[in-house]
Amino acid sequence: VSQVLIDVIGWIYFSAWSLSFYGQFILNFRLKKYSIAKCSVEGMNLDFLAMNLTGFTFYSIYNSYGYFSPDAGPETGQVDLNDVLFSYHALLISALTAIQAFVFPKGNNRIMKITIVYLIAMWLFCIIYGSITMVSSTIYIGAKTFIPDPHLSVISFMGYFKLSISFLKYLPQMYWNWKRKSTKGWSIANILLDFTGGFFSFLQLALEAIGGQHIEINPVKLALSIICMLYDIIFVIQHYCLYPQRKIPNNALNEEPEASNSREGGYSVLTDGNEH
Repeated sequence: VSQVLIDVIGWIYFSAWSLSFYGQFILNFRLKKYSIAKCSVEGMNLDFLAMNLTGFTFYSIYNSYGYFSPDAGPETGQVDLNDVLFSYHALLISALTAIQAFVFPKGNNRIMKITIVYLIAMWLFCIIYGSITMVSSTIYIGAKTFIPDPHLSVISFMGYFKLSISFLKYLPQMYWNWKRKSTKGWSIANILLDFTGGFFSFLQLALEAIGGQHIEINPVKLALSIICMLYDIIFVIQHYCLYPQRKIPNNALNEEPEASNSREGGYSVLTDGNEH
């Protein structure tokens, strides 16, 4: 298999996955006319955003170590330049979207306590475990000694945590769409580009394995590709089949409760159609 072809496919996945972040970022500006003060992030679940921030922080560290460190190998497998640049870009856009969440109206859209506990637990583990393993390659637990396998390094755990975040982060958004019986405020362009990126990322790994270029397959990249494509299919079904688009006024998202939304279970339930 030509290395040029593999590289081209890698940059296609990088472009698609990178562009996928802009759909939601731009949509948050467009949900209400032209005043920034009247923009909204009500359609984007904030648990998804919070998990993205932590997930791409871990993934950036994971890819940086795998690409730049001469000792990398078992912890990360093969890491390409497009992997590194993608994780940096994703973290940057996620941070900018988080600023939108602080500034724009959120309605009753809040981060759940269980999400906060989940993220804090991962950060505490990485800080404590990373501090211990950096000080000494041997961990003493009582009378026993423990030498961590390379696959159990803090870098590896950051990759595993990124996987767990990717597996869980879409669930609140799926529920949010179901609760509102609408995908309004959730960018379908994000999903279509995300699926495209996942497909080409998987294809790049498959061609590398077939061509024998890399013995160490990147397990996190492989699993991320599969997880993204599966969830994206569900979102496409929600958007086009379960809650199809209806023509509504541009400012309907944040009208008074009696006009366009009702409150159930602590959520602002937006019952109008979609706008993407």
